[in-house]
Amino acid sequence: MSGYTESLLEKYRQRIYEAVGHHTAPAGPEVKAIKITQPKYYKGQDDINAFDEWVNQPLRWLKIYKVTGPGRDADCITYARTCLEGMAAQWFDQEVDGPDHMIHDWTFEDFYSPAKGVLAFYNDLKCRASRMVQLPDEYSMKRKFVNGLPLPIAEGVLKSRGVSAEHMPMDQILIEVQRMESALKLINNHTRVQQSKQAGTRPTNSDN
Repeated sequence: MSGYTESLLEKYRQRIYEAVGHHTAPAGPEVKAIKITQPKYYKGQDDINAFDEWVNQPLRWLKIYKVTGPGRDADCITYARTCLEGMAAQWFDQEVDGPDHMIHDWTFEDFYSPAKGVLAFYNDLKCRASRMVQLPDEYSMKRKFVNGLPLPIAEGVLKSRGVSAEHMPMDQILIEVQRMESALKLINNHTRVQQSKQAGTRPTNSDN
């Protein structure tokens, strides 16, 4: 996991802890009478601003209704699922509720991780594999994942990062692919900025 991703996740963990990490007294009738707008659905879109705006909404709801404290993690997670749609809901069903998820004791802080890019592709691959009559072996899964990546990412990790389905575990492949995806996004953004600058300073042709 990149340093940026780790710092981002830590920021969300801290925000969640500050909002719902401390136990509070049960909500009284005056609180239960308050009608709060249901949070908008998060669909797993690759937009950190959209996720950042969304994540505050269920936290506010949980805090107002006093669904807080370590003993309410399961309730928080269950409620958060009702605020997901599309790719985000699929990720939840596969990774949190799915019978083969790797983490057995979820906390609310662990749950809040936006699904995007190659990770969404990997989650979809796992979901499809779980529905097969005969589950594919790990090597087949790794090959399917690498072969299904966008060409620039696949070429980058195979040539410059030494990624190999034969000799590298899946979690390490995911780390390298995420790093390459982030690097290519930065390069593409830089290229677009430079092209915009050049277009803005390019002299116009005169008809005279």
